[in-house]
This record gives sequence, structure tokens and C-alpha cells, in this order.
Amino acid sequence: LLFLVIVSAQWTQTQLGDAQIGYNIYSSGTEVFAATLNGVYSTTDLGNPWFNIGLQNQLVFDVITSGQFIIAATEGTGPGVFRSSDHGNNWLNTAGIANQSVRAFAKNSSYVFACTWGGGIFRSSDDGANWQSVGLTNKGFRSIYAAGETIFCGADKIYSSTDNGNTWSDRQ
Repeated sequence: LLFLVIVSAQWTQTQLGDAQIGYNIYSSGTEVFAATLNGVYSTTDLGNPWFNIGLQNQLVFDVITSGQFIIAATEGTGPGVFRSSDHGNNWLNTAGIANQSVRAFAKNSSYVFACTWGGGIFRSSDDGANWQSVGLTNKGFRSIYAAGETIFCGADKIYSSTDNGNTWSDRQ
């Protein structure tokens, strides 16, 4: 006896209001955050509705949470990393990564990592308040990913680190 079951995905479009374009999505518990062309948006109801929680009129490439903080990667006026401890009511520019075009975040059990377009890879051990360069400068990174304690980042090649960015290997 053979049974054929066809399963298809059910997608529902949600509206991000005046966000125009969503760049990246991150979930933390029951809340979903969207990095957009017009700031950071949040929903706790599967995207119906989305609320702008800050950095309006800023291009935000990525958003992540760490500890009690929301951390956003921005471009345009004041590029770098901003973070909020009060769910987006106030955002502060962080130290050590100002004026960098931050494209994406990843985190492992010890650090939050940020990849930049031309500035290299940075890490933070204090939920994004302060950043330290960990190399790979002059490369146009667009993505970074943590698989356990191994960090992968993508530019002209894929690079990886198994020691929190102290050393890097290319993964041709």
C-alpha cells in the first residue's frame, strides 16, 4: 500500500507599513524583529501588525537581541551599531564600530559578532556596548553565521574561526 501526501507551504503576506523593504528578520522568544529601509520593526502577532520601534529614516541591515538589548546595524547618517535597552524608545550609538557599514550579526555563547563592508569583523562581549576589531579588514562582508562556536563570514571567500575571531581560515 502506497500513500502519497502532498504538502505545500502556506504563506501570508504581512505589511511593514512605511518600511518599504525588509532586509533581515530575527526572532527572540515570541517577538520577531525586522531590519528595514526605514528603521526597526517588531511584531508579537505573526506580523499582524508590525510596529516601528525606532531608527526611523535609517537603513537598517540587520537586527539581533543580546541580553536585554536590541542591537541594530545601520547605514547612512551615523553608520555603525545602535542598541536599545527600552524596546526601541531610545537608541545609543555603540563604541568601537562607529562609521562602519555593518551588514550582519551573529552570536555564540561568548560574543556578538558583526561583519562590515570593508572594515572587517568585530566582536562584543558586553551585549553590543563596545566592539573590538578581530581582523579581515578590506573585505566586503555581507553575511556572518555562528554554528555553535564556529563563526563563518562571507565576502570574496568564506572565512571561519573556531577561536572567537582570534584567527581566521579561508574555506575555499
